[in-house]
Amino acid sequence: MKRLESGGPSRSSTTGYFKWLDRQTNLSAFNEPKAFFPALANRLPFWASGPGYRDRPLTFQWRSPLRLVGALGLPAPRSGACEIARCAILADALLGALNGQGVSYSRRKVVYANGKRYRARAHTYATVLRSVDELVQEGWLYGHRVPPNNRGWQSSFCASPELIELAEELGADPTFQVCEPIRLKDDADHLVDYPETRETLQIRRALELINVFLKKLQIELPGAVRQGRYLRVGDSHILPIPGNPLHRIFNRGSFACHGRAYGWWQNIPKTARGDLMIDGEVTAEADYTALHASILYCKQGLKFHGDAYDIGNFPRDHVKLGFNIAVNASSLQGAVCALADDAEISRSDAAAVLAAIKKHHKPISRAFFSDAGVRLMRIDSELILGALTAANDEGFGALPIHDSLIAPARCINLAAEKMVEAFETLLGRANPCQVKIKGIKVPHMGRAATSPDLLPVAHLSTIQTEITSFSPGRAEKRAPVSLRAHRHTQTRV
Repeated sequence: MKRLESGGPSRSSTTGYFKWLDRQTNLSAFNEPKAFFPALANRLPFWASGPGYRDRPLTFQWRSPLRLVGALGLPAPRSGACEIARCAILADALLGALNGQGVSYSRRKVVYANGKRYRARAHTYATVLRSVDELVQEGWLYGHRVPPNNRGWQSSFCASPELIELAEELGADPTFQVCEPIRLKDDADHLVDYPETRETLQIRRALELINVFLKKLQIELPGAVRQGRYLRVGDSHILPIPGNPLHRIFNRGSFACHGRAYGWWQNIPKTARGDLMIDGEVTAEADYTALHASILYCKQGLKFHGDAYDIGNFPRDHVKLGFNIAVNASSLQGAVCALADDAEISRSDAAAVLAAIKKHHKPISRAFFSDAGVRLMRIDSELILGALTAANDEGFGALPIHDSLIAPARCINLAAEKMVEAFETLLGRANPCQVKIKGIKVPHMGRAATSPDLLPVAHLSTIQTEITSFSPGRAEKRAPVSLRAHRHTQTRV
């Protein structure tokens, strides 16, 4: 483990923070501020002079080595399950410490009664609470216990400086434990168990094949600062996951809702994604244009001409935001409020934008304010994973980000072609989709960027190719990307 930099937690600042938390969370339900403002939960300064803060959840996905547990001088564990729970708790505490975070966890028995497939059998209500309490009592963790019925708060703990120092001396880095990749959540966003069916087995097998390919990829982010296991990009801290696995999240207790795939690279700020490298090669991003609009028109058997977000004199970004809000909202009133808040415009202006969208897209207007977004995401998840599988079959790796693929620049046209083919296979050709290739650049190349086989960096940053439609193996409009892979020193993941 890497020792925290100056400005990290100290015993006095951490103890003071937990005393302050006790005063706040022991207030009556009537006076407690978080009861009235749930959005403020876990967004308070953690260290006395630290930045804005949010807890790291107890994930049960990392484990500290047993030699660290043995060096703590703890009482003998009651069972092997307790020892495993200690390893998981210590791992999350140490990972949180690298990022100036504490770890939130639940002390409610009902939480551990559900979602058992997402945790090892050792992680039960009894083993987790007993292990946390023992580590707090022995001084290896600082703990904050929230009384029952305290809305918006969870109990939390953080690593003590002594634990951080001991882990550093022993070189006791946490290891990642592969967990359930198919996750189902209920309406309250809680993980729930589900029976294994033919559908879930098909989803699982398809994802396993993709993850086998992703495991081989070397994903690099030049310019990122290594901070222990984290990569720091500006104010963002990204935790790379060994093996680069994807997991899929389904919502509303149904495998017909959501289903998008998530990987650790999706936490990289959008402004830095262009610097990603795959196996030492520069990358580009192929992105579906107005995907949900294309899907809706295609399902109606209609072809839409032009830019779905170019409506009247309204700013395009307001229309794009309004369209996406409209298909995700369950009511017009909720959509107006959401657009006004997100676009920072008046509610009357937001209502005007939404009315114009509904009028302009009358053939698909039934999808607006109907909560259709969660079902559209189920479709777009299949599109992007289908294109990713096809890319892997062609022999190159790619990284999915919702409705786009990041791939080596030399393969980006082929990746875009696979995206169009996936769309046509799943939805037909009634309304051909559009795929846009975003900026291609060679990061941190210096003089090497003037190599005869590479375009100058000044030109690379502005390249944007739009692919209007593909026939098998050919594009009506396709600008070739000619970049030779360059290998050089960078931050490795």
